[in-house]
Amino acid sequence: SFSCSACRSYHEGAFKQLQDKIEAGHLKFVYIPLTTYGSFESSGMARGAICAGMQGKFWEMHDVLFDWQGRYGQNSNNQARLAAGAELLGLNKDEFNACFNSSETTALIDRAASLAKERVVAATPTVYMDGAKIYPDLPDGSDGPNLNQLRGMIEAKVGAK
Repeated sequence: SFSCSACRSYHEGAFKQLQDKIEAGHLKFVYIPLTTYGSFESSGMARGAICAGMQGKFWEMHDVLFDWQGRYGQNSNNQARLAAGAELLGLNKDEFNACFNSSETTALIDRAASLAKERVVAATPTVYMDGAKIYPDLPDGSDGPNLNQLRGMIEAKVGAK
């Protein structure tokens, strides 16, 4: 969730420290936007990220939205602010706005919420590896892996191929 401070911390910490694994093709990171976790409902931010992704700029918008979380709080959901941010990223404003208001984007957000319910996601961020939940805790209730352990898990999977 773009309104979740723990998600922002995960983004700034673990995610950025794993980008080398993503770029090397050893890790695929799929972001599923949830809107009802965090400090405030964040459907506008989720829509903005999805629509930026439709133009190949998801991760750039992702970074902007986590920055805005602290700067603007709930006002980060404002469509005009999001459209202006998209334009600064070089996106086509008309395409962005059409996507933002589309039923397809609503359906994608609804599917994400259904998946979270199906997987019994109780908090964000929740991280899965090969379909098994590894963060914030493991299925046995123990703490999820720290960054070094996570890198080791990735390297073990890569080495096994």
